[in-house]
Formats: sequence, structure tokens, C-alpha cells
Amino acid sequence: MSNIVLLHQTENSIRVQIQNQRAATTKFILSFALIVSFSIPVTVVIAAAINGILNFALIIGISVFSFLVIYPLLKTTIWECSGQEIFTIYKDRVTYEACFKLLKNQFDKIQTNQLEILFSEKELEKDERIGTLVFLSEENKLKSALKIKETDYLRLLEYYKLL
Repeated sequence: MSNIVLLHQTENSIRVQIQNQRAATTKFILSFALIVSFSIPVTVVIAAAINGILNFALIIGISVFSFLVIYPLLKTTIWECSGQEIFTIYKDRVTYEACFKLLKNQFDKIQTNQLEILFSEKELEKDERIGTLVFLSEENKLKSALKIKETDYLRLLEYYKLL
């Protein structure tokens, strides 16, 4: 599935914002799984407190469960429901930011001496080519996780030529 691409150009940069688009069923299933996995430790703590068996080992076990199951599921759900990637292209560098709304963003930067913007992993979707963006500069590489349409890639190249 291709995603929404927003391009914004200023006199010294181009901002490429790729917004994650997922089907409503995927969002529902992930949200439901998150609610169920969150309610399990809450129910266990309440039941243990009522029965008087709440102890340190149980709290540690619930904490480990929360860290290993709930946090990754929360991050995946937020990414699939409202995640986005932002590439900002300047003359001397490209910055990358993966936005997870409430959670900490990933941030990366490469210096650009001779920047190449490539379109990789081409596949067809409804008679339209889709793939990912790749920014290459000497030994440095930034790659998009989200797929875009080839027409959006060609539009980006036109903006880049004007920069």
C-alpha cells in the first residue's frame, strides 16, 4: 500500500513528509490487541490485591511483561495508525525523522557531497509502481521504511533540481 506524500519547498530546503496509511481493519486489530495486553496486568494486580497475594515477585513479573509485550505493541500500533517519516533535504545534508507521535522520534543525518535520490524495490499496485526512497551520498545511506508512488518520487526529483 502506498502512502501520502507531502512535499514542501523553501529557498534552501525540501521537506518530504510520508504519512503511514493502513487499512481500518489493521488499526482495529492492533488497537484491540493493545487493549487486551494492557488489561491483563491490570486484572492480575487487582485480583492479587483483592486476594492478598500481591508481592514483589508479581510486580517484577508484570513489569517484565509490560516491557516485553506492551511497549513494542504500543510502538507498533502508534506507527501503523499515525506514524510518519520526514526527510529534509538541504544543499549540504539530509535529515531523517521517524515520528511516533507520543513516543521518542528517531533522528538521523547524512552529509551530502554528491547526493543521489533513488527509487528502489519497485512493485505494482493498481497499475502504478510503488517503492521506497533511498538517499545515497558516498558511503552514507538513508532509506525510507514507507512506500510511495513513483509519481511522488518524480515530483521530488523535480523539486530537487530546483534546489
